[in-house]
Amino acid sequence: MGMIPAAWGLAGAHGKQHPPDPTHPAGGNTYARTRHRGRMPRPSVIHRFQIPVDGHPRILDIAGDLLHAAVRHRPDLIDVWAYARPDGMKHMHRSFLVVGTGHTTPLTSQHVATCLTPDGALVWHVLENLCTHQAVRDTGEGKQGRAGVCCDCGLPLLQRGTEPWLPA
Repeated sequence: MGMIPAAWGLAGAHGKQHPPDPTHPAGGNTYARTRHRGRMPRPSVIHRFQIPVDGHPRILDIAGDLLHAAVRHRPDLIDVWAYARPDGMKHMHRSFLVVGTGHTTPLTSQHVATCLTPDGALVWHVLENLCTHQAVRDTGEGKQGRAGVCCDCGLPLLQRGTEPWLPA
């Protein structure tokens, strides 16, 4: 087997290298894809965030894609790593949910990671909610603005002044 060009990026499943996707403007590199979409400078700090396995979505303010997911200490708590949002960058308000194998997934979600409990008994899947929250049921005035619920994905939302509805 010959040498695999380093420009091909990270290893895929089973440690095999995959060539860049020539149809994608940024090729096959995850960082390049993230940078191309958001036109942002590369963040320099990776942080760990936690998402409980409780059936409720969690909002993460991250820059770019999740880098890794794992179950470290508790089988009901998923640790994920991502680049932290740099100071001065607009808040991202991205919504993530953890479901088990065989559980129903929201229609507006996309799979981003899978991890196993240390004993291998449970497999968790991290999903990102991609809903645009176009249909919102206004539930009234809250402490930080107007509160609402997305009719499509069920996510609690908040609206401040004339800003768009954002995950609460």
